[in-house]
Amino acid sequence: MIHAMMKHPIIIIIIIIIIIIIIIIIIIIIIIIIAWIEYQKAFDSVPHSWMEKSIELVGVNSKIVNFVNYLWKNGTQGFF
Repeated sequence: MIHAMMKHPIIIIIIIIIIIIIIIIIIIIIIIIIAWIEYQKAFDSVPHSWMEKSIELVGVNSKIVNFVNYLWKNGTQGFF
């Protein structure tokens, strides 16, 4: 097997490229997870009433405000 790969160095290059792509994908997933955790912490540190008033002040439709409030109070369990 290794001998066959040595005859075709392009196979080794393709394998290396695939490994690099997999590593990059893993790094991107880790970055997204960390960003999500930070996003969650940011909203946990601000009172929901302040966020509710802020989205009302920028003119968000009241139905959307009510929907967001429902999610804040009840979470997404049983909703989706």
